[in-house]
Amino acid sequence: MKNNSGFSIETLLLHEGRASDLHYGAVNIPVYRASTILFSSYEEFINGDHTGTKCWREGGLTYGRRGTPITRELEKALAVLEGGSESFLCASGVAAISTALLAFLGSGDHWLMTDNVYAPTKMWAEGFGKRLKIDHDCFSPGISAEELEKLIRPETKVIFCESPGSLTFELNDLPAIVKLAEKYQITVIVDNSWGAGYYYKPLAHGAHLSIQAATKYLGGHSDVLAGVIVASNEKIASKIRKSHYLQGQCIDGDTAYLILRGMRTMPVRLREHFKNALIAAEYFESKRFVARVLYPPLPSSPDHLIWKRDFTGACGLFAIVLQAGITEEQVKNFINHLKLFGIGFSWGGYESMVMPCPFDLERNCPSNVAGEGERIIRFHIGLENIDDLKQDLENAFMIAGIA
Repeated sequence: MKNNSGFSIETLLLHEGRASDLHYGAVNIPVYRASTILFSSYEEFINGDHTGTKCWREGGLTYGRRGTPITRELEKALAVLEGGSESFLCASGVAAISTALLAFLGSGDHWLMTDNVYAPTKMWAEGFGKRLKIDHDCFSPGISAEELEKLIRPETKVIFCESPGSLTFELNDLPAIVKLAEKYQITVIVDNSWGAGYYYKPLAHGAHLSIQAATKYLGGHSDVLAGVIVASNEKIASKIRKSHYLQGQCIDGDTAYLILRGMRTMPVRLREHFKNALIAAEYFESKRFVARVLYPPLPSSPDHLIWKRDFTGACGLFAIVLQAGITEEQVKNFINHLKLFGIGFSWGGYESMVMPCPFDLERNCPSNVAGEGERIIRFHIGLENIDDLKQDLENAFMIAGIA
């Protein structure tokens, strides 16, 4: 768009990243499959920039890994979604996390990580990070700023948040964390896959980087793998740019096309996910065999007030904690008899999913998410008819003898 000021995010997601004027009026930007980019002259090659009709928007094209017309337009649209200055596409959500961390951490540095992060983030810290002599500490998701300050060292460079975590759904008090980070000039990074940049905008709360697995709601159809890093300003973006380039991060034109296509309908999809998930969460709360439902929009959630303050909605992902005494055999029978819920690790597609969570959550900090003998099951509530989903759950619970 030539001027996007004053438009709602729903409108911007329909119009950003199209460039119809440069593609003979086509509504959607065509797929570009390109590695080698040809220069028209010696002078153009030496200057490292295309001119005239070959110039793409503000920057030239030089090599496929450094961008094509469709990846550049997708990056612009993602920056608009998150309210950032620039975005960077990566091969997956994990690749985006690694790229961001390596941009700000080096040998001898230290970083702080919320204890409810995505498991591969912890694996990066324990494996790759330790190999590079990068130290870290975990903090409880609901920690006070005063307690968090005690963990900061002179060499602390990053505070990494995930709000909510995609397994236990605890929230971080991001404004308080940002205020503390500013005092010590620490970079704040947030994994924002759950909020999708639509219902939660970490950069607006002062975070420096927002990361998403574009695999989830941005694509929305369980058929792409990609990640994105959005920087709050040019100073932050310049550090990501170097890390991104030297790690060889990029995505192909077909993946970029599918993500752009998914973003056009993301507001409509997310509203339906939220509506269905809230009904499903309340359904689970009504069951005596459910100890608690881990979903911040519920008034019963200990983080409900933070969610109400910082978020404008919620996605379809939450978990339930079953009362102690329900056996693994019952859980197995329940999951195996669901007809509308696929069993798998991912989420964010149009379909409903279920995943049994490990009894041992491998937490580094004390947590009261699940007590002794309580089992966690994670659900992604999709776009199916909610009454059909509830009936499917009822039937599976009955067959498993969970009542």
